[in-house]
Amino acid sequence: NDDGELIIDLSDGCFDDHVDVINMSLGGGGDPESSGYREIIEAATELGIVVVISAGNSGPSSTTIGCPGCIEQSVAVAASFKEYLSGYDSYGNFVEYFTDDIAPFSSRGPTRPTICDEENEEDCIYPPGTQLDKPDITGPGVYICAARAGFGPYSGSQCEDGNHASISGTSMSSPHVAGAVALLRQIHPELNSHEIKELLLSQYVMDLGIDKWDQGFGRINMCLTGLCDDCEDNLVEIGNQCVPIDIEVLDLSNQNMSTYLPSTIGQLSNL
Repeated sequence: NDDGELIIDLSDGCFDDHVDVINMSLGGGGDPESSGYREIIEAATELGIVVVISAGNSGPSSTTIGCPGCIEQSVAVAASFKEYLSGYDSYGNFVEYFTDDIAPFSSRGPTRPTICDEENEEDCIYPPGTQLDKPDITGPGVYICAARAGFGPYSGSQCEDGNHASISGTSMSSPHVAGAVALLRQIHPELNSHEIKELLLSQYVMDLGIDKWDQGFGRINMCLTGLCDDCEDNLVEIGNQCVPIDIEVLDLSNQNMSTYLPSTIGQLSNL
């Protein structure tokens, strides 16, 4: 994760030797042309880095995708329910949501229309008014139990222990996808960032049968092509062999901390 400023260092190429995936659980207004993040995300992608970004929490209205998730090269992630939930909303109405329903807060596509300065129109990437198909993919993002951040009050959201909180948002769904991308980078080191994104969206998603501007290509499912077959925990099947998972997590919000985080393939059955 990044606070939106440290990512700028990517344009200097300082991460090109050891960063394969970046998760950005952040977003705001803008469009794919005029967003200040465009050149940064493009530079990271050309360095071979897959940039996974939360789609935003401004749904359910259309054209609410946040930036930098609006950038074409990014992998913008919507949020879905991981299990059935029911209860009463703030108006006293009974509501129920089923597994894989898109969360009401999850931002919907397409992107906002591009804005291009008429005086410099020849320098624009897109014709004025262009809207891109986003989000790209969906991941679990409602009541996700995760390690607490070092900021923000989480009273009433504690889960497991005092170091974990149950939180909802596309900021929780995008790390699921970033982790999946990290696995694909390890399995296919020969593929560039564009090819990894194409592989992810073509082979590791489950079509939910709803509008593309709600779900993208579908909900992530790493078990569709054998990743969850007969290997033990912390091993992934590559070809006919079970290979150890080796993923290092670098927290850009605290550049002094670098953590080795082995994944558990058994947990991917819920993705």
